[in-house]
Amino acid sequence: MKKYFSKFLKAFEITHQISRVSPDSGDIIDLIYYPCGSNKEKTQKIEGVVLSTKNSGTRESFMIHRASKGIKISQIFCLHSPNILEIKKKGAIKKKRSKLYFMEQIKKKLSLKNKNFK
Repeated sequence: MKKYFSKFLKAFEITHQISRVSPDSGDIIDLIYYPCGSNKEKTQKIEGVVLSTKNSGTRESFMIHRASKGIKISQIFCLHSPNILEIKKKGAIKKKRSKLYFMEQIKKKLSLKNKNFK
């Protein structure tokens, strides 16, 4: 039974895979996608660093780390999701590890300008 199921799963993955370039960890990418809950009318654009990639085939996913209005956000996306419209590679970061989770903990102090505390 297991052999039949694995053959079926491989055939299903091949037919349902969307041809996209898989981002590697350390890549700086632009991602255009449909956000959750929208009826494919509104799109969002994200620019960020890929921290990690996981799995293979139709289950392949990647994690993006970005800063939005001073708040750091990490999001996970499925590579072959129909909600992703486009992935553009803008550059790459020199790296020594395959998973860049330590970048989430790097904290930069936000300077408060023009604030007078009395």
